[in-house]
Order: sequence, then structure tokens, then C-alpha cells
Amino acid sequence: MKHLLLSVALVACLAAGANAHSGMIALFSDTENHQCHAALGTLQTGNFYLMYVRGDGPRLGWGYEFRLLKSTSMAAILSPVWPTTSIPNGLIETGIMIAVPECFPDQAYVFLGTIPIMNIADPDTFTVRIVPDPAMLPPIAVVILECDPFQTMHAVSGGTFVFNGVCLDPLYPYGALATKETSWGAIKELYR
Repeated sequence: MKHLLLSVALVACLAAGANAHSGMIALFSDTENHQCHAALGTLQTGNFYLMYVRGDGPRLGWGYEFRLLKSTSMAAILSPVWPTTSIPNGLIETGIMIAVPECFPDQAYVFLGTIPIMNIADPDTFTVRIVPDPAMLPPIAVVILECDPFQTMHAVSGGTFVFNGVCLDPLYPYGALATKETSWGAIKELYR
């Protein structure tokens, strides 16, 4: 019985940690930050909202750095619209650093800008991912500067937006991670 309770507790901890993250920059098609997917027909344009989702991460401070990576050349990222206090340096598809004169609001979701995207001629599912800026050395993570006097760099996740398909979570855009089918006997065998 002890082993069963331990197993249940372990599974509960793993499930709770699966959705936790230490900050994420992601695109959403709605201002409520729920939809990480949208239907976008040929020659249609849509406005998508770039957001910092705090999760368990720090308050967004003095800026952030990333780039957008499209899975198709048949999608065009048009000129982003940044808040008036934002100072962009670079291009969104090759690597951009956005600086601001003061810390962002201390909120769970922070609006960073509007990104217009046009579907030139791709009727199939395609994605736009937020990835590290390749000019950053080493280019290992999407980064933000924390809201502290030292402007500490903090690595955050980059979300994935799905066009003409379904996204359940920007961190895992095609749904839950696949698991192997098993039985209680096999699980109990792990703890013997």
C-alpha cells in the first residue's frame, strides 16, 4: 500500500510540473492568452499578440531577445507594432532585442506587441516558433532581462503557434507528450 501511495504521489508531482515553466514568450490569437492556434486561409492576414507569460519566472524587466522561425516560406511576417516605449534593435526573423526604459508591469501576462502574419499560399498546417536569437553568444535560449538593478539575464521558453491546425499549449503545441501504454503490474514492478 505504501508503494502505491508513493507511486500516486510521484505521478501527481510529475503532472503538476508538466505545465509549470519559468517564463515563456509566446504568440496568441486572442487577448485572453488562450488560443495558440488560428485558421489563416491563403492571402489572409491576421494580427497575433506577442506575450510574456510569467509562469514561475521573474518579472519582465528591461528587455527581451528572440527571433521568429517559420516552418514554411509561404508565410510572411509583416512589420510588428511595438508599444511606444519599446526600442527594437534588429529584425524579428533574424534576431531582435527589444529594450524598454522601465520594467514591465508586474502581471501574469504582459503584452509585448502585435505581429501581423500573412499566409501567402500554404493551405496546410504550419508553425511559427519563438526561438533564441542566433546573434546571442551562445544562442541557447530566448532571454529576458529581469526587473532588478543588475538587469540579470533569465532564460525563458519560446512558444509555438500553429496555423491551420490545433495547439493545446504553446510549450507542447500538438497536445500532451506521447506515453507508452502500460499496466499496473508493470508500474508496480518498477518499485520492487
